[in-house]
Formats: sequence, structure tokens, C-alpha cells
Amino acid sequence: METVMLCLNQLGIGGVETAAFNQTIQLIRRGYKVVVVAKDGIYKEKFEEEGAICINFEFEIKSKYDIYKINRIQEIIKKYNVKQVHIHQFDCISTVFPASIFCNIPYVAYIHTGILGVYDWFENSYPGYDKIFKLYFELSERIVAITEQAKQENIKKYNISNDKYIIRNNSIDFEKISSIDNGIPKKIQNVLIVSRFSKEKMTSIQNAILIFDNYLKVNTNAKLTIIGDGKCKEDVEKMVKTFSNSVEMLGQRNDINNIMPKYDLIIALDRCVLEGIAMKKLCIISGYDGIKGLVIPEKVEKLSKTNFSGRGCDNQDINAVIEQIINLDEKKIKYIVERNYEFAYKNLNASNNLYVIESEYVPQENLNAKQFMNTIIEIQNLYVERINKEESDWKEWEKAKKWYEGQIELEKSKAKNKQNEIEQLKHDLEEIYKSKTWKIANKIKKFYKEN
Repeated sequence: METVMLCLNQLGIGGVETAAFNQTIQLIRRGYKVVVVAKDGIYKEKFEEEGAICINFEFEIKSKYDIYKINRIQEIIKKYNVKQVHIHQFDCISTVFPASIFCNIPYVAYIHTGILGVYDWFENSYPGYDKIFKLYFELSERIVAITEQAKQENIKKYNISNDKYIIRNNSIDFEKISSIDNGIPKKIQNVLIVSRFSKEKMTSIQNAILIFDNYLKVNTNAKLTIIGDGKCKEDVEKMVKTFSNSVEMLGQRNDINNIMPKYDLIIALDRCVLEGIAMKKLCIISGYDGIKGLVIPEKVEKLSKTNFSGRGCDNQDINAVIEQIINLDEKKIKYIVERNYEFAYKNLNASNNLYVIESEYVPQENLNAKQFMNTIIEIQNLYVERINKEESDWKEWEKAKKWYEGQIELEKSKAKNKQNEIEQLKHDLEEIYKSKTWKIANKIKKFYKEN
């Protein structure tokens, strides 16, 4: 039984985690042993229930290579006789990428993000990441992109050969969903919002809540449930305060498949929309930059090409969206959800979207690659130390500069005080002189008067 290792940041709630979970299910069904290396989270028990071995590991985004962590990954690879590595998130690159080279096993680089400028952010935030990314993608066995847009941005940025890429759209395990009792909505009464409460998703969440708020005005019996958690939780709670009696917040959950069947309308983006479609629910995409509207059969293929993020699609007026929802009858709802489901089942079925390096792959021993990686690590770490030293020196210089400026201002203040004292003394002397002169003058006048 060949072992495949999956690496991602953590086993929390999110699209990447769910994608890795579906990948795990498919790999195990095909006879692979799966080792998942990530920080523990709410999804861990789900992976273990499927038979995966989960290893708690905290990845960090940093410019400097952590030799201890690289060695730890190598130990895991050797212990479980890992034959191929699938790296799902950029947080893992500086640790797993070198370890794969040293262990002489192939790795697959995944591009889950479709956010433009993400590479620039990394490169600007962490010195040397432009070189790290370039090497990482060039030396990978394959680059798996979830959308054509993500692929093209990567090609444009790093000039990697087109043959290196493969598109694998976000997919879903229909075998598991088929066992769930999914009732097609007859009317829109119960609304569900699913999202991570993070800064980049706040526009989406705010618009989703606004959609419900407007719908509540025409259907006062409507109920909203929100699943999610994150740093912006308080902001979300404030958004629903005015109609809190109609809202229930469930926090983080790892049983979405058991929750979605209870709802009629899902307002979300990315993978959560796909899950709603697979559950035969009406779905509205509340995108990163605006409301993209109801997912209908005429648009589902186009929307799937951007992983249901709505990128590249026109924003829709909220009143028009509400009007569209109001005008849906049972027949229209049935048509929409069944046609959407058919498209997803045919094109986004996890059983047809798995990528794995074929078992007959035999990596060649390449001492030059190992020596090269050692050199890269040494140079990169020296470079980062130099940058850090320069930053430290600059901070010390700024600190010293402020101290000297403070001393100068202090001396100026002292000099000013001395000048004020001198001016006061001069004034006092003048007053004294005037006083003495006045007294003498009076004495002279008195003397003349008397004599």
C-alpha cells in the first residue's frame, strides 16, 4: 500500500480543508494510505474516521528555513514510507519543499487561491519568497490549479511551462451526499450563511446578511442560521443585532452535510456554494466584492470556472435579487436545483477529479538537487539574517536618533529658560534703576523747594 502525505496549514473549517478531506476519501478508496500533516483542528476527527493518520504540525510563513522543522518532516516521510507529497498551502512550502528534495520524493504543488496579488503580498512581506516560489513551482512534479485563472496568474508570474499544470476544479464526494435525505425546497423559509469570519470575507458576509435583512421585510417568518467563526466574530454579531430574534449562530461545525438539508437557501461563496448545489439547495453567491446573484442552470458552468467565487462576474442589485427570490415558485425551484445538481454531478464529482502521481513513478537519485537545496537554504538564511540585522541596526539608529533629538530639544529648552531668566534679570534691574532714579529726583526737587 503506497503512502501519500497531504500538507496543509490546519484542520479547521475552510475550502482547502474540505478539498483535502475529499481528496483523502478518494485516495483511501483507491487503496492508498494517507498521512495528513497539519495543525490540529475541528476537522481532525473527520479525517481519522476515514482512516487517515493525522500528525499535529504547526507550519509558519517565514523567510528563513527552519532546519529543525525540515528534519522533522523528513522523519515523518521516512517513518511512514511516504512516496509522494501533496502540498496544499503556501504556509507549508519552506518546510515541506526542502524535505521532499532531501528525501528524493516527488511533490505536487496546489494553487487553491484565485486572489490576484497573493504572490506579490508574500514576496513583499517575506524577503526572498520570489526565489522560493520560483524554485518550488519549477521543481514540483505537477502544479494543480483549481481554476484556469489561478493557473494563468501563476504562469505569468513565474514563467513555468504550460505542460507542468493540470486543472482540477473544486469537487465534491457525491457518494456520501447520496446517502443524505435532501428535500428540494418548496419555498424559501430557512436561510443559511456559511463562512470563515476573516477580514477578506467580511464584504461577502455583510452582503449575505443584507440579503436576508431585505428578504425578512417581505417574509417576516424567515429564519437565518450562520455557521462560522474567526477574528471578526464580534463584527458579524453587530451586523445581525437589529433582527437577532430571527438569527441563530452555530459557530464552527464539522457536520455541514448534516446541517444543509434543513435549509432552503444557501448564501455563501467558493466551496460552500458547491456543497449547497450538491445538496439540491438554492444558492446565492455573495462574492468578495459584491453580490453575484442566484446560481441558475444558465450560469452554473461559468460560475464553476471561478470556483463559485463570482470573480469576473457583474455585481447585481440587491433589490433585483430579492425580487428574483420572491418570484420563485415550487416548479422553478425544482428546475433550478435539479439542473444545477446534474451539472455538478457530471463535472465536479470528486471521483473524477482526483490527481495522484502514478505508482510506477520511480524518482531518480539526484545528489546535485540535494546539494543545490542545501546551498539555497544556506544562502537564503544568510540573506534573511542580513536583512534582519539591517532592520535591527536601522531600528537602533532610529532609537539613537530620537534620543539625540530629545537631548537637543532638552538643551534648547534649558537655553530658552536661561534666556528668560536673563531677560527677567534685565527687567528687574531696569525697574530697580527706575525706582532709584525716581527717588533721587524727588529728593532733589524737595531740596530745591526747601532751599
